[in-house]
Amino acid sequence: MSEVESRFVKRGYWVNLSKGPIMGQTITTDTQTGAFLVALLAITTSLGMSHLWHLITFFYHQSRADGRPSDGLFRHQQALFRTLPTPSSLTADSIKLWYAWRGVGDHTLARSLPHTIAALLFAVGSIAVSVFSSSVASSTDLEVLVNSPFCGIMDPNSTSWQSYLNVVSSEGTSYASSCYRAGSLPSRCDVFSHSSVPFTTESSACPFDQKMCASPAVSFDSGLVDVNDAFGLNLHASDRVRYHKVASGNVLGRPPLPDEEFVKYLYGNTDALDFTVSQSLLNANANMQIRTSAVWTYVFTDENDFVPIPDLKRHDADVTLRFILKNSIMFMQPVDDPMYSAHREVKLLDTQGENNTRFISDFPGSHQMCVNTPNGESCTALSGLLYDYSNETIPGANQLQLAVLRIVEQAALIFDNSVPQSYIVEDTSDSRESITEIPDDQWIKETQRWEAIVWATHQIMVTDVAIGPAVRDPLSQQFVLPPTNEQHQNLCRMQKMRKQGGFVNFNYFGLVFTISVSGTIVLIDLVLLRFLIYLRKFQQALAPRIDRWTQDSVFQLDRRAHEAQGNGIWKDLDNEVPVTTEGIELPDLLLETLPPPSTLRPLTSTQLVQSGERTSFQTLLSETQTQGLGLSDLEPRCHGPGPHILRDSDGCTP
Repeated sequence: MSEVESRFVKRGYWVNLSKGPIMGQTITTDTQTGAFLVALLAITTSLGMSHLWHLITFFYHQSRADGRPSDGLFRHQQALFRTLPTPSSLTADSIKLWYAWRGVGDHTLARSLPHTIAALLFAVGSIAVSVFSSSVASSTDLEVLVNSPFCGIMDPNSTSWQSYLNVVSSEGTSYASSCYRAGSLPSRCDVFSHSSVPFTTESSACPFDQKMCASPAVSFDSGLVDVNDAFGLNLHASDRVRYHKVASGNVLGRPPLPDEEFVKYLYGNTDALDFTVSQSLLNANANMQIRTSAVWTYVFTDENDFVPIPDLKRHDADVTLRFILKNSIMFMQPVDDPMYSAHREVKLLDTQGENNTRFISDFPGSHQMCVNTPNGESCTALSGLLYDYSNETIPGANQLQLAVLRIVEQAALIFDNSVPQSYIVEDTSDSRESITEIPDDQWIKETQRWEAIVWATHQIMVTDVAIGPAVRDPLSQQFVLPPTNEQHQNLCRMQKMRKQGGFVNFNYFGLVFTISVSGTIVLIDLVLLRFLIYLRKFQQALAPRIDRWTQDSVFQLDRRAHEAQGNGIWKDLDNEVPVTTEGIELPDLLLETLPPPSTLRPLTSTQLVQSGERTSFQTLLSETQTQGLGLSDLEPRCHGPGPHILRDSDGCTP
């Protein structure tokens, strides 16, 4: 059993309804396109988080820009925030500021540590967001939608399916052995949406007349399973179908008779024969392999080749009689298991001339179908297969649900407990075809395995409808019917299977959410901090805090430093980038500090400010430079039209 071929995988957008109508939206691409989208996601996420940090830093700077006098650490921190540092840069620079201002400012550690912690938390959050964005894409153990041009069902009126049935039976037996068990499963089990269909195993009463049962019965019950889960169908909630299968079995034993040469078993009539199954003991004595023969009868049809005796007759279940011809298989120990009961001793002479003792040995099903209807769930009775699923037998079912029921019914009709041909005990025989000791409940393990094989073959046959039975067995092409109505055409596009590689699935919601949120954050940052912030009306609405954002820029701080040294006359003081009034050369800034600031003396010269323009004062700087004025004392404070005379640091006099 191999996974679906790549040529049958649907590319593009589809909805995995098992994950919901929102989170189930999926885009399936090849690995090359997937790698491009993964890279795009990584870049988009990185940009979004970077610009989000810019916005956080901007609003934090604005919340602190209240205009009150503060110490040097505060001014340095505001200048640092104005540079829009990365979280790692803010962490490092905050530590530098704390170290430089320790012992000088008040509570420097308490004022620096929150910035460091916030930056580190944001960095961790960025990593978490990156992990989330990577989870949007998955490239292993994928659930993909089947899209095959060979979709079709086996012709129910044909009986020449043997080639296809043999292939499905063989693959189902192998798959059940590997995948219908507890514990870790091999990768070959990652074929269907769910590797197996769970069922319970319980002891039950004899399903026939009590005298027919040589042992207690065992029952295998799947409960009502959703066909979406059992077979990987992708049906909407309103189209859901549930399937309930119960199989009960026991051993119909009899004691051996003396001098038997040919045995006929009569458990009901088959065609014109006066027995159900026969066995030649001459052939049995020469055969050391288990052989199987089976007959069956169905409740809701009169076209049965086998009519069971009254003691085996059931009116609420289909009956399968499985004859296990053990022939001359031998056991190394007495066996009390009712299926393999062996107590007669046989002496064999081995190659060493020694005698060795060996022992020669001396199954109804019910189905229930439920569909979701506008008036609630509608179910058939737990009984045999109906053969005719329509609105009369299951009221309220829509045409798509009826199409699903017919496909499930076809699988259940063809592959029942008479199909499995292998036995666990055959795997335990030694080189002399003798079977080692087996437990008393071996027959339960055997029947449990048969039930697993039945479910495995059902999984294969239902999924083959969408892929095409002829893909699995080319010889069956002539017996395959293409979709003949809208419902079957829809079913061709509703089959999910698993794929281990070669494709990438993207969660459409996660992809759109990540790109949309990141794009919105980037757009807000660019529009707000790169455009709106410099519009005059926007500045007036947010003044005076927004003015402090402008004045804390590195260009404004550089302008102030040059003004403090009397370098040039500056204009555009309200803009992010101030410039000199003339194209002059500016010397390097001094490495020495200026003398302590002192009170301004009355000025002996004036500098006019042109209408509507702020400018610096070269003459003023020349007269006041020797007094050691601070940077804030040198900034002109006059606004508006008309000439003004700068008197001191307290204001302007017209």
